[in-house]
Amino acid sequence: MLLRRDRLIVSVCLVIILLLSWYHLLAGAGTGMSALAMSTSQFPPPLQIADSGHWSLSYWATMVAMWWIMMIAMMLPSAAPVILLHAQIDRGTRSRSGVPVSLWPTVLFSAGYLSVWGMFSVLAAALQWGFEGAGLLSPFMMNGTSFVFAGLILLYAGAYQLSPLKQACLRQCQGPLQFLSRNWRDGLPGAFGMGVHHGAICLGCCFGLMLIL
Repeated sequence: MLLRRDRLIVSVCLVIILLLSWYHLLAGAGTGMSALAMSTSQFPPPLQIADSGHWSLSYWATMVAMWWIMMIAMMLPSAAPVILLHAQIDRGTRSRSGVPVSLWPTVLFSAGYLSVWGMFSVLAAALQWGFEGAGLLSPFMMNGTSFVFAGLILLYAGAYQLSPLKQACLRQCQGPLQFLSRNWRDGLPGAFGMGVHHGAICLGCCFGLMLIL
């Protein structure tokens, strides 16, 4: 009964986070524009950016937040099984050890996972800024301005799908139980570290595709 309650609490929290993330994106991701307007030449808001390659601080914050929330909305569902499994294993470990049961380790595991996508979001925003400044991305249409540039990105993403790094990350990502059994660490710092480790593996699986995005 207690295990079912914990799984229900974790599941409800994950669903709430996902719904809030998608709502934020559909509401314009903090840009003050609708999702429809964001997909047209009206994007980005002219008051937040002076010209290509020159971003205001508020626009930087908006772009990083948009990337991070988009990553949460996209990637948290795929992490849900390992998060729920972590909660189950942690409860069993604490019960056998006589330690009070707590959901905080799973919260920290999830936070570690999402922190990796937060760091990726900073990188993505920086690449977006750099490519716009180099004239390789249109700041208004959010697409490539060079066929050569776009083609190189596609070729790299395709080659990455066949790389040993991608295959190594994929093997670990496909086995949540094996990942947790091999990398289990006790305590709150250990839970956060496992979340970071799993997030890095997940990023390694998707990096080529994320670069296209």
